[in-house]
Amino acid sequence: MHLSRIVIGLAALLAPLAAAVRARDIIDRSDLVEYKIFRDHLPQDQRTKMSFVQAGRGSNFIRVDVYSSSGNSPQWQYFRLFKARENAQRILNPGHRRSIEIPQQE
Repeated sequence: MHLSRIVIGLAALLAPLAAAVRARDIIDRSDLVEYKIFRDHLPQDQRTKMSFVQAGRGSNFIRVDVYSSSGNSPQWQYFRLFKARENAQRILNPGHRRSIEIPQQE
């Protein structure tokens, strides 16, 4: 009983650290400070989901979708784009899942 509480408590304490390490590995250094400011200003009742966006011509982004977690089902609120590091697609899409493609404008 006590062991399960300890494990749950440790998981809750380590979750923000794991998210910070993951962000450092996938978001470009030039956008990392902006991402940290973005995360710090999110209300406690909002959750995020990251996905890889391939824009072409070497421009890749991390899309951070923000969801409201109040109520029974999360509702999508908005998204932000941050520049992706070179290995971001491999980290976010293990197993070669398809990424979102933005059509190029001419």
